[in-house]
Amino acid sequence: MVNLILLLISFYFVYRIDALSALIQLKQSRVAIHLFAGSALSLSLLAILSGGISPQMPLHFMGLAAATLIIGYRLAVIAVLLAIGVQLAIGKLPFDVLGISLLCGYLLPIILLQYWVKLTQRNNIWFFTFITAGIGSLLLFIAKTLGMACYYYWVLQFDSAHVVSQYIYVSPLFWVPEILLSVTIMLTCLQHRPQWVACFQQSPN
Repeated sequence: MVNLILLLISFYFVYRIDALSALIQLKQSRVAIHLFAGSALSLSLLAILSGGISPQMPLHFMGLAAATLIIGYRLAVIAVLLAIGVQLAIGKLPFDVLGISLLCGYLLPIILLQYWVKLTQRNNIWFFTFITAGIGSLLLFIAKTLGMACYYYWVLQFDSAHVVSQYIYVSPLFWVPEILLSVTIMLTCLQHRPQWVACFQQSPN
């Protein structure tokens, strides 16, 4: 029942932001299509590569901040749906956790990142790379970890000590690689192809 409710909330969010119209607009630019396809593929591969101590509570690198900053939050939502579909198709994601994985694992972090981008938006590529992208990716990872931890504790009723010791305490091991992933991608794109980063507002000068 909880899974169904979370799924309905997730699809309502997708409907409200009109993500499908952004997908239709992709045909106007071949570069945009390639960026979207690359982002969707990257998110799918990163979602498959899970780690952590407990197989019941896996952790994995997200790459969600970089993908969202490059293709924009609406296309990122579509890419996330494709990544979730790939996980379901290969049996990596059980259907009974689909709702929480979609909502707390991807959609809510994307919303958080949108607010972070608006708060930290600058024309300076170094500020954007290290503050907007770097710290933003960390906030996304923490938001996902806490959201999933709450689900494991309150809904699945896992032991709190088990959740803390084998999920929350392990998550900081992923922070630095996650930040480095976002920073490296953003710095490379902004130095060579800043027009590829949808969320970066270039200076008119």
